[in-house]
Amino acid sequence: MLIGVADGSLLPFVPLFLLQRGMSAPVIGAVLAAAALASLAAGLNWAYLADRHLRPERIVVFASIAAALSALLLTLTRGAVVLTVVIVVLWLARAPFMLLDPITL
Repeated sequence: MLIGVADGSLLPFVPLFLLQRGMSAPVIGAVLAAAALASLAAGLNWAYLADRHLRPERIVVFASIAAALSALLLTLTRGAVVLTVVIVVLWLARAPFMLLDPITL
């Protein structure tokens, strides 16, 4: 539940951040679509790993550290390509957060 609140407070500002960094609207759409697609594929893989091989709690801790580092990296990046890669990495790092609901239950 609270992950939805976090997403709701982050997602509206990402396009504005990318616009401020000089990206056009079609490029911003492509970046967000690529990030969403990567997150979907990664989320399915993380769920499989949590079911079969790794403890879900460890995955979420690793994902939290990776998301924090990639969010910090956003402040240091310049250029559309590097910024795109960092945004996709941030979405990949946040993908395991969907495991929080099953962990809680």
